[in-house]
Amino acid sequence: MFPYVSHCAVCGYAVDPRKGPACQQCGYPVFIPEEQRYLKAVLRDLHRVGNFQGWQLTVEQLVRRSQVRVEWLDHLTAAAMQPKPVKPAVKVEAPKPPAPKPVAEVHKESEQPKRLFSPGTFFADQTITIVAALGACLLLLGSLSFVITTPDLLQAFLVLVGVHLVFGCIGIISYRFRSFRLISIIYTAIFALLLPLAGYAGFRLVVNSSLTMSTDVEIALAALYGALTYGALAVYQRYKLFGYLMVVALVITEVATMRALQLTWCWYPCGLTLLAVCALLIARHVGKESRFQPVEEPLRLYSYFCAILCAVSLSFVFQLFTLSAIEVGRTFDRFSSPVQAVVLFIWLWCYARQRPFWRHFLPGLFLLSALLGASAFRLDKAGFELMFMSCALLFVLLVFRGRLEKELVKQLEILALLLILLCPVLSRPVLLLELLCHTMRCRFGLSMESTPIELALVVVGLVALLALMFRRTGFQRVPREQAFVWLLVPGGLLLHWLVSVALIRLAVNPIAFLLGLTLASLLASVLVRKLVSAPYAQALELLTVLYAVGTFVISAISNRDMMLLQLLLFAGLVYVMALYQRRQALLGFTLLFGLLALVYLPAYALVAFLLAGGLPLLAVVVRRLKQEDACGWLWPLWLLAVVYGVSLIWFPLPFPAAYALLALAVIWYGAALMADEAWWLLMSIGFVTMGLIKAPPVIVWLPHAIVLCGLVPRLLLSRKRYAFPFYWAAVLCMWLLPLSSPVGFWALVGFALVCSVAGLIDSGMFWLACLAALLAAWNALAPGYIYYAPVLAFGLFGLGLLCGRFERLKQFSTPGFMTACIAGLLTYGLPWPPAVHLLYASLIFGVLWLKRKPTFMPAVLLFTAYSLYQTIPHARFAAFDLSAILWLTGIAVGAGLLGMLCGYV
Repeated sequence: MFPYVSHCAVCGYAVDPRKGPACQQCGYPVFIPEEQRYLKAVLRDLHRVGNFQGWQLTVEQLVRRSQVRVEWLDHLTAAAMQPKPVKPAVKVEAPKPPAPKPVAEVHKESEQPKRLFSPGTFFADQTITIVAALGACLLLLGSLSFVITTPDLLQAFLVLVGVHLVFGCIGIISYRFRSFRLISIIYTAIFALLLPLAGYAGFRLVVNSSLTMSTDVEIALAALYGALTYGALAVYQRYKLFGYLMVVALVITEVATMRALQLTWCWYPCGLTLLAVCALLIARHVGKESRFQPVEEPLRLYSYFCAILCAVSLSFVFQLFTLSAIEVGRTFDRFSSPVQAVVLFIWLWCYARQRPFWRHFLPGLFLLSALLGASAFRLDKAGFELMFMSCALLFVLLVFRGRLEKELVKQLEILALLLILLCPVLSRPVLLLELLCHTMRCRFGLSMESTPIELALVVVGLVALLALMFRRTGFQRVPREQAFVWLLVPGGLLLHWLVSVALIRLAVNPIAFLLGLTLASLLASVLVRKLVSAPYAQALELLTVLYAVGTFVISAISNRDMMLLQLLLFAGLVYVMALYQRRQALLGFTLLFGLLALVYLPAYALVAFLLAGGLPLLAVVVRRLKQEDACGWLWPLWLLAVVYGVSLIWFPLPFPAAYALLALAVIWYGAALMADEAWWLLMSIGFVTMGLIKAPPVIVWLPHAIVLCGLVPRLLLSRKRYAFPFYWAAVLCMWLLPLSSPVGFWALVGFALVCSVAGLIDSGMFWLACLAALLAAWNALAPGYIYYAPVLAFGLFGLGLLCGRFERLKQFSTPGFMTACIAGLLTYGLPWPPAVHLLYASLIFGVLWLKRKPTFMPAVLLFTAYSLYQTIPHARFAAFDLSAILWLTGIAVGAGLLGMLCGYV
């Protein structure tokens, strides 16, 4: 058994011998004897092909020749089998006899030309061609020499035309025979070369004769004849070179025609582009199998070249003949620019039918054509507006009626929108300045009158704009495309423009009407949000903001009083709308309008005071309405109330600013009580601090009265935190009192007593009383009041003993003892008699003994030592003074008895 190969020798595929003797992927034999027989047969065939057909053949050429041969044989076999369908046996044998005959013929025809080149064989085979070529050359040379040497121009022209026609007829006739194709090519080429010579001969004849035909007309006719001739040759002989010659002849024809019509060079691109349109239409309808295929590519390239030339020259011509001055004799030339644009638009429209991408340039080119035409006709302002609005309406009509692509529709909508908005700008470009001058009753320098036609165009544009919007959104509550809802904004601006122009023409004050328009827009946004949908309302809200900005700008320059009223009105309306629609995003506009009103409030300080006092009360109302998330709705009111209140410091009020600040503090306190918001007391504390600082000298009894007033919310409301602003105000008043005077000392003592009494209701007030007592003790250290401090210290000690006797007041004894000790320590080192220091020592000892605080006993020792130091001066100690000895003995005995007593207790 013969083995199989493991991999295919052609594709390398791993073969499976169980699936057959051939490769499962390419069919190449993998059984070794079969592969040997196959390779030997292939090598034999390849050697035969190389020996008889040439070894330079590639595999591709060999395959193509074999495929052509097979197709020819199949056709021959089918033709032989068709006429004899009677006998079944003959059907099989009929194609066999004629089959070998063409094989021999094909081999003979292919063998002889492929062999070595032989000059003798060539001249023998091409004798007729060589003779015809020599005859053509001799005839051409003879005719040329005759034309050059003869003085008769008419005879020379006729001879040259006759020779030209002879060559053409021979070339056309010989092209019909296959064996004379080379002769036809030669004669046709000579015919094409004689064409310009015939034209030159005709030109000489016209120039040197009495004919009235102009040179340009003769050149145009000759070039037209050449174009027709070259085109016919290109179609008949299917040769592209004649097509390109035809294009050149057409260009010459067009230029000569323009010169014959006495047109300037700026009209040349128009004629070329008209021919380009015709060429493009012809080239578009020429198919690959058409007889006119040879002229398709030259005509198409000619069309592209002329279109590019027209586009490039258009800008230059427009700049030269539209933007600059034009002479009287060349006025007609300015129409070349719009004509070029129109012709270029026609060409681009024809070209875009094959290339849809270029359709996007058609609207812009059409608009450019219209603009150039309006410039050429020197239209006025109203004429330009009419032209722009007509283009916009045409675009809108195409959007509604035409079946266009989405991108092209979008482009048309954008252009229509821009043109609609451009009309009012052209009509009155400085309408805002006109409104300002009209409001201030001053004369505007420029004359900007709008005719009824212009107003009607703006109204038509507004209707078209709304039509575009509703086409995209649909007449439904939820728009199909929400982005197009914002077209309400430019529509509203057009309406504002119409109202402004009407107010100027009627000579009325525009501020009130514009304010009414703004309020109407605001009301419309609220109703639309409630009845229709939010997207439409958002567009109207933006329009309202723009209306408000315009109204504010006019009022700010012309009428400041109205400006303040408008700002406050809009701030309130926006806040009410935000509360009604539950939209916290609008609260920022309230703050913005309120801060802008601050610019105009210095002239109305009393209004600022009323606003600063009324906003906290309004916040209380909103707090009761909005139980949840109240901070999110109240922060603009808080900020504006604080800003207005602080600004009163610099505003010229009819009364002192301190009183206004104190009144605001009272209002904030009342608002905190009504809203039950303790942290609002911080604003009250801030305003009372600023008010007391700016207030005139404080009355002595004012702190005492404030403390007593602070007991009222403590008793009635049982809320300690609401008494804190009163306590803070009382401390601040005490700090502002003249403490260095005797009045200050007694005021502090009285304040301490009042705070002590208040401490019976509010325990924290007792510490405030101790603080006042310490301040009084410190104030008593000044010269002249040296004995006030000991009296105050012993009085506090006695108060502490008194409180300790009652169970309910025992907690208040500690502040009294501590204050007494601190007051005694403050007096340490003063030049007092030794008895005073011993009394301080006994006072501190008594406090520490009652409070069981032995840690602070060194203070007692300190006062006692200082008393001994003052009792026994060195001079007296040396003289053994009896009084000093008795004093020391008394101190020692008293201290011992006191120690024994403390030990027993």
